[in-house]
Amino acid sequence: MGKPTIFVLFCCTVAMLGGILIYLWPQMRLVDMGYREGVLQKQRVEALQRQEELRLELVSLSQLSRIEEIATKFLGLRIPQSTQIIYVRSQHNPQHDPPTVTREP
Repeated sequence: MGKPTIFVLFCCTVAMLGGILIYLWPQMRLVDMGYREGVLQKQRVEALQRQEELRLELVSLSQLSRIEEIATKFLGLRIPQSTQIIYVRSQHNPQHDPPTVTREP
């Protein structure tokens, strides 16, 4: 075997490896993107579940009966008597006139 034959064999080998690499590179990227998509889908499902949990927690924490129980048992507050209630009525044009405060028995 002479030098030109080895050179041609080397060039063919490099060209073949380059072709294989050019073919496999997009395939490897596609597999990687599929893996990333799976991870993101899992994170999305977890985030949606957490959002639903937080929504339910918000609903349970904002129930008036729970707030009233905390106010009466833990904070020592009482339900106001009718003489302690003040009604505030707003006017048609609240920018010019302050609200009217009246006491109703």
